[in-house]
Amino acid sequence: MITNPAAVIVVGVDGSPQSLSAVDWAAREAAARQCRLRIVHAFLWPIMGVPLGPPVMGPADAGLQQAAEKLLRTAVDRARQAAPTLDVSTDLPVCAPSAALIDASREAVLVVVGHRGLGGFTGLLVGSVGVQTAAHAACPVVVVRDSPSGDHDEADPATGQVVVGVDDSDLSDLAVDFAFAHAARHGLGVVAVHAYQWRIGSYYEHLYQSPNRLLAEAVARHREQYPEVPVQQKAVRGESAAVLVAESAGAALTVVGSRGRGGFTGLLLGSTSQRVLHHATGTVAIVRAQAAHGGGTTPPGQGVSEAPEAAQVATKRTAPAALQPTVAAQLAEQDRTGADAAGTGAPPVSSFAKALFTGRLPEAMVMPYPRLGGDEERRVDALIGDARDFLDASYDPVKVEQERWVGDDVVRGLGERGLLGLYVAPEYGGQGLSQTGYCRVMEEFGGYDGSLSVVMGVHQSIGMKPIHLFGTDDQKARFLPDLAAGRKLAGFALTEPGAGSDMRGITAFAERQADGSYVLNGEKRWIGNGGKDVVCVFARAETGHVALIVEKGMPGFDAPDRYDTLGLRGNDLRRLTFRDVRVPKENVLGEPGDGLRVAMHTLNNGRMSLGTGVVGATKRLIELAIDHTTRREQFGRPLAEFELVEDKISWMVSYLYGFESMAYLTTGLVDAGVPDYSVESAMAKIAGSEFHWYAVNRVFQLLGGQAYMADSPAAKALRDSRVFPIFEGANDVLRAFVALAGLKTVADEVADLRNLNLSDPIASIGILADYAGQRLRRRIRPDRLDTAHPTLGRHADRVADQVGQLRATAEKLLRIHGPDIQSRQRQQKRLAHAAIDIYAQIATISRTSALFDDQGVPASGQERYIATTFCNRAAGRVAEQFDRVDDNDDEQTHAIARLAYNRGGYTPPLL
Repeated sequence: MITNPAAVIVVGVDGSPQSLSAVDWAAREAAARQCRLRIVHAFLWPIMGVPLGPPVMGPADAGLQQAAEKLLRTAVDRARQAAPTLDVSTDLPVCAPSAALIDASREAVLVVVGHRGLGGFTGLLVGSVGVQTAAHAACPVVVVRDSPSGDHDEADPATGQVVVGVDDSDLSDLAVDFAFAHAARHGLGVVAVHAYQWRIGSYYEHLYQSPNRLLAEAVARHREQYPEVPVQQKAVRGESAAVLVAESAGAALTVVGSRGRGGFTGLLLGSTSQRVLHHATGTVAIVRAQAAHGGGTTPPGQGVSEAPEAAQVATKRTAPAALQPTVAAQLAEQDRTGADAAGTGAPPVSSFAKALFTGRLPEAMVMPYPRLGGDEERRVDALIGDARDFLDASYDPVKVEQERWVGDDVVRGLGERGLLGLYVAPEYGGQGLSQTGYCRVMEEFGGYDGSLSVVMGVHQSIGMKPIHLFGTDDQKARFLPDLAAGRKLAGFALTEPGAGSDMRGITAFAERQADGSYVLNGEKRWIGNGGKDVVCVFARAETGHVALIVEKGMPGFDAPDRYDTLGLRGNDLRRLTFRDVRVPKENVLGEPGDGLRVAMHTLNNGRMSLGTGVVGATKRLIELAIDHTTRREQFGRPLAEFELVEDKISWMVSYLYGFESMAYLTTGLVDAGVPDYSVESAMAKIAGSEFHWYAVNRVFQLLGGQAYMADSPAAKALRDSRVFPIFEGANDVLRAFVALAGLKTVADEVADLRNLNLSDPIASIGILADYAGQRLRRRIRPDRLDTAHPTLGRHADRVADQVGQLRATAEKLLRIHGPDIQSRQRQQKRLAHAAIDIYAQIATISRTSALFDDQGVPASGQERYIATTFCNRAAGRVAEQFDRVDDNDDEQTHAIARLAYNRGGYTPPLL
């Protein structure tokens, strides 16, 4: 008898023994719940992506339809053997297996699938299909595995006990609810397990409740609600997944909470649930954030993204040619309504990356992917064509290395072709390009030569950029025409012998005079284009810091020494000295005291062209590697046919696609008028400079001994690229900046953290104690990338979940470490790297969705494989960073380093 006709349990069948065990389990569970059973055919057809329907050749259905219908009849008979009075229906969908099951989950209270764990092959409900369904379904998912004995008929929801993982997360509450409801329904007991890894006496233990207390609190409400259910509580020291896998032996069901892929050790999220799913010795229930208490379901159509293997139809969305200025109004409204709904009082979105740290995903800022307008794209293409024609005929990298300068004739020639004033307004002799247009041309310079790219970057990205951004009309009229035409070159002077990344430590001093001029004294070092014509200099003054335009020929200004560098030997890198240099008030940029603001904004903006220059340089490296490995033969085969060669090429191509997507998404944010892009710019600089360094090393390895010759292009690239992670902001400093900027945004939004005075640790103890005394029950429901192409639904869903984890991890670190988080650089690095890879995935999804919309999925096969590979690998890196937040060897690392410091080196004896 069916007493709950609105409820339905869905089970997927494919003919495998595991899926038939799943039918048995689902039928018994449907009978116990007195609800309907829906059996979904979930077999992937032999030809990937071919739906049911007439094939191009052969019989009308090639036998597939009959086989599917026969399989469904067998499954119905099997279900009725387990529960004779059951109301059973069947479904024969026309899409791939995980897509069919995820779609069916929208109207179900439970989805049941079969799974072999690790291994399996596409087309059966094993491996990827089981995992994808568990990660993306809109309701709880039960995964029926092989029994320990190998008997597929042993699966029974009413035999054994229910094991449930318990921690202090919101998902744990859902999992415990599900476990008690199942146990009560089948007359079973519950074993509540909490896995922990704390060290006795540690600060971490003082902050949190004891394991036994946490367990007691987690099950207290359920003991009252289900008094007939016997309960055991186990606090086990060990890694969460390993403990739950061990406890799953002999259990009727093992229940874990999950937000999908990813997660961090100690909380039953992502990676923990996936490991339990793969390795448990019995049936596993995955309860996701969308699930309602007691094994219910999200209302249809809510809380679930499109399936990863949905029918490949290129659904056109209305997509403007580029991010428009009106996006600011859309974002303000989107964020206001989101903040009101959450009750957080969150401020309006001024930075996409900072919003990610707060658990928000303001889609309107990044979807659709920004692109150049038609007119500007034509102008950019023409400029790139002019640059190629001129450089092919006039530029010799070997000569540049020998003469240690790119050549005045090259500078003049590029200037005459409009390539030295790319973003400068036409009224000052420039091209008036957007940030994206400018960076597209700078990418071309990066592909030609490192020295040329840096000379052009110093001149345009940071040298004359302060005049463009902060100059008066008079200053622009006096300086920009000559700079845009190549008649003069510009430099940027910030670094000093005692001040590099710490800009506040500069000692060059400018004393203000009665007439508004400044007298400048001091020294700068490592200044590109330092011996040329115009230098923007930053110095201390009585009112703070000032930015001054210093011109060649001013009395007391000299560039006496040129540095002999490892690479970039065509860059004129100088030491500058200032001895009573009088700078007229007409050459002061901005207001007195604005110096550091001018410097920071210039660097934030200028780093983007470094990133896109890396794109051009890496494209050239890949071409070099492919040319060599396809022509060079060893062991009777071209090098390109060996798998480890393929690994290196594939890694470079997929990572470059992701980084390129991120770099140009960032320039698009600037063009859209987003006010704060400092974190995105730093992310792009970190990711681009380090990726390029690793790419150079891979190409060096592929070219072998040839690369080691001093005159080889690979050797030059190795010398040139090593400085990229150092200049325009050392990467370790930028990692700290990314993490702390994000943490500050979180702290500013959370009411009790606003009082966390990072300069007063003692006063913050009460706030941390409040957190330790109660579990954090806020359920973080991050925004989704709703307009991502359905083919990319799995990746969009996963990255949205990781945004939620980023917020949870950031807040957790703030509460654990309080003001000391400022010195926890290892944790900062993990948080920064996770955020970078999250941002890169979002950029990749946005770009690839736009490509699919433009040309359809079948015509974008290359991009699809590259994009999914990059996103999978990036998501894995994110999960690893979150895992390492809790499971790390930071104490040992600290001790080993301090021991080495104390002993002056490596001192352990061999024996």
